[in-house]
Order: sequence, then structure tokens, then C-alpha cells
Amino acid sequence: WRKQFQGPMFEVVDIPKQYNLSDYPTQVNALYTSQWLWRETLKCEYIVHTHADVMMLRPGIEDFLHYAYVGAPVTPETYILKEWSRICTKNVKCGGGGGLSIRRRSHILNMLKTCKLEWTSQYCEDMWYSECLADMEVDDPLAHPTLSNRLSMGDRCDVDNPVGIHHAWMFCKTSTCAYTMADSVLYRDIYGHSRIPDKPCIEGEHYYYHKYNDTRESTGSPHPGWDHYRAVGWMQGRRYPCFDPISPE
Repeated sequence: WRKQFQGPMFEVVDIPKQYNLSDYPTQVNALYTSQWLWRETLKCEYIVHTHADVMMLRPGIEDFLHYAYVGAPVTPETYILKEWSRICTKNVKCGGGGGLSIRRRSHILNMLKTCKLEWTSQYCEDMWYSECLADMEVDDPLAHPTLSNRLSMGDRCDVDNPVGIHHAWMFCKTSTCAYTMADSVLYRDIYGHSRIPDKPCIEGEHYYYHKYNDTRESTGSPHPGWDHYRAVGWMQGRRYPCFDPISPE
């Protein structure tokens, strides 16, 4: 399998046996905060970190490269873990979730060397990074949550043309997820700019419900968004996007 992936733009690295990644999250956190990863293995200054369940929706990584760390914002309305609550109460620029994040190697190495915050099991690696970097005396270590939300949509689910999403289905309504994906560059790259569906679809209903407030009242139809779109919506320039195969206009 290695030959299938190894190439000039892709390097396969064997993780040392001491990091048993099946022991989640303990060993994953240990790997992500190790000198082996940041000093011996990673050689680039700018690291775009993604989990397998991240969806990239548009270009734009370069807009965030002058920060030490940018992750999906964690906001007061949605505090789930008390550690995030404490961190973000202390500093509004409090980092965020690392599933889709940008990290600068030089800042991480400096932080691993100088951070005085004791590592305990209450921390996930992104949480520990966020608090350490927030306390460092460097320029712009962390982005403001409003800007971070444009990299990776946070758990308030405010759609602001994000570069990508991670775990949005855990925090956001289905209609918000459908709207975010259907309004993205990724969707237009796949389906084009001038295509229309030839039948109703569940994602179109969710998109229509989220986008157009005047059609939210129930009509008794199983597809009220589609009915409105076919009757008058298309003449008003509205969209009813589907993720299934669709026919040209």
C-alpha cells in the first residue's frame, strides 16, 4: 500500500510503536505534543491539520498563515467542557478545535519548550496548545473567533463561507450543514453554476428552509421547498441545490 501513496508530494511516515493510537485520546495527545512529531518529523513551517472527517469547501488557507494557531472557535454559548470555558473566559482569543486547524511549527516548538502549563489528562492537545499559546508573549498567536470561524466553522454554527468544516453535524442543524455545503466553492466545482434539479431532494429542502425564511410555514406537502421553487422560486432567482446527480438546465 505504501507504493500507492508515496510520491513527490506525499510522504508516508511510520509512527513509533510507543504511540498506540488505538488508545484514544491519550496516545493521540501524546503524539501531537511530542518532539518526535514537531522537531524530528515535520519540517514545514505551516501545518494544515485535518482529521479524516474534515470536508474542505474552498481555497483560502493562505489568509491565516500569520497566526501561530487557528482552529474552529469555541464560544460561550456552547461551552461543553469546563476547561474550554475557563480558557475562553480568560482570553477571547482562545484558540479552538484542532480537527481542522493551521499550526506554525516554530511557535509550537517554542511553546513545547517554554510553556509552564502542566499537562494533565483533562486536556486535549488542541486545548493545551490554545491555553499555552494564549499566554505566550508573541504577536498574534491566536486569531479572533470571528476570523477563526472563516477557517473552520465553530460550534455556534454561524455560516461565514468557511474553508472547511469538522464535526458540524455534531453541533449544527441539518439545514445549516446542507446550506454550508451547497453554498460552497466545492459544490459549484462539482455541479457547476447553472444546474437545476429535476426532482425534490432532502438536502434541497434543508437548504430552502435555512435560506428563505418566508417558506418555513408547513404546507402539508412532503416537499414544500420544492413546491415553492417550482412554482415561483426559480423565477425569483432562488436555489434548490441537490447533492444527488442532477440534469443540466
